[in-house]
Amino acid sequence: MKNKLPILITLFFISFTSLGQTNATNSLVIALRKSNSDTAKVNLLCKISAVYYFQSNDSLARINAKKFAEEAFIKSKKINYEYGLANSYYHMANADYNLLKYADALENYHQSLLKAESLQLDELSANNLNKIGYIHCFLIKNYNKSLEYFHRALAIRVKLNQQKTIAKTLTNIANAHALQKNIDSSLNYLMKAYQIAKDLNDSTTLQVITGNIGDQYMALKQYHKAIKYVNYSKNIAELKNSKLGLAYSFDRLARIYYNLNELKSAKEYSENALTLSLKNKESTISLNSYDNLSNVYKKLGKKEEANHYKFEFLLLKNSIQNSESKNAITQQENERELKIYELKKENELRINKLQNQEDLKRSRIIVVSILFILVLFIIFLIIVLNRLKFIKQQNQTIQKQKLEVESKNITIEEKQKEILDSIRYAKRIQSAHLPNVQQIKKMMKINN
Repeated sequence: MKNKLPILITLFFISFTSLGQTNATNSLVIALRKSNSDTAKVNLLCKISAVYYFQSNDSLARINAKKFAEEAFIKSKKINYEYGLANSYYHMANADYNLLKYADALENYHQSLLKAESLQLDELSANNLNKIGYIHCFLIKNYNKSLEYFHRALAIRVKLNQQKTIAKTLTNIANAHALQKNIDSSLNYLMKAYQIAKDLNDSTTLQVITGNIGDQYMALKQYHKAIKYVNYSKNIAELKNSKLGLAYSFDRLARIYYNLNELKSAKEYSENALTLSLKNKESTISLNSYDNLSNVYKKLGKKEEANHYKFEFLLLKNSIQNSESKNAITQQENERELKIYELKKENELRINKLQNQEDLKRSRIIVVSILFILVLFIIFLIIVLNRLKFIKQQNQTIQKQKLEVESKNITIEEKQKEILDSIRYAKRIQSAHLPNVQQIKKMMKINN
């Protein structure tokens, strides 16, 4: 008897998408007709789309969800309403998902995310990241990529201090790890989510988380711990009178007790799960219960009962397969389109990465060239400045030498003047003491 993963996935999906299936209210339609504001009309159209989106079991509601979201998108584009575009992309994506148009849904979630991030709409960004992560986790089965988106969503939730959605995002991360068989990591995140939900007394989230914790302990074959948490989930389901929640808990307990070889308890819980699942038309649990009972009776040596439940199991399995085969081709086609879309996206990212690398390479070449030119310019500038400095120093030396020569010339002139003055002075003295030539000649004549 295996720990069937579809149970975990189904609970996960129901818990985080079925916020309540409400009918489209007349008040929204009346408000839409009365509104004179285009932006108000866009917001109302998105709200109406959301109401139809949560009626996902109704095929007409799924079509209406897309119709109103598209109308909101067209009107937003016409009036250039950026918030309306981000919001309508999101609601178109939700509608596409319900219509099994997964590639269109993923594209619209990405478009909404781009708009939301550019407008700094944290709440909408986190919602888109969660939905993109979900598609990568359960449809594309790219778990590492799903974890990347879930962690980005978690960072926003933490920033906004939204404890309730933090717990749910932690559960998303835990389920992605569980699908990778990283049970310890899964339990780590589930325990964090459990503590937050417990502090908030959020019974709905606790019911899902404790059930998932039980699944992980089952995978680790720690059955008594698994019983503790599954019983916790069961008790919440009983208090809320959630028949489907009880069916899931009974199915889990049946598998746990079977593995513990407590066949009486396994039989009792399997029968309870089968009764509730048949009443609520939950074929997955019914199928598990028939299989569980067949295995229990086989171990008890009751071949007739074992064969009876095996027959019921095969009958229901064929019925499910026949029912699903009608949508199988469409489902496979949509999943194939989704994978093609994802491959295209990856190729685009690869091309963009290569282009960015080329641009970066060119930028580096330009930067290096500019730096090289700048270095050459600086070297040239240093040479010129050194040359100017040298010339200036030479000029200063020449000027100094010139001043020294001029100073010496002045000194020489002064000396020369002093000498000449001395000569003149001596001549005057001489002239004063000696007779002049005429007197000498006269005296010579007298002597003769």
